[in-house]
Amino acid sequence: MSKDHSLNIMKQEDRDKISSSKPISKSTLIAEIVDSYPDAIPIMIENGMHCIGCGASMFETLEEGFLGHGMDEGEMDRVLDEMNKFIKKNSKK
Repeated sequence: MSKDHSLNIMKQEDRDKISSSKPISKSTLIAEIVDSYPDAIPIMIENGMHCIGCGASMFETLEEGFLGHGMDEGEMDRVLDEMNKFIKKNSKK
């Protein structure tokens, strides 16, 4: 692993700690989202993530799935925010 890659991982971990009040992050496994927040699945599907039942979802992060489906950082952040807002809104009921 290159030094630059290690720094990128650390930065992501730091971002995840800062946003720990959000239920999911880019490093959340797709399968974990499916199991913990099934009501958020339509948001994933509407945004091109049709692989929620794929075997890779067991070990693939949301970020890896987004990148695999051609999303850039801005698109990822938009969908992640949409999912977290939906989860937060619906968990208060």
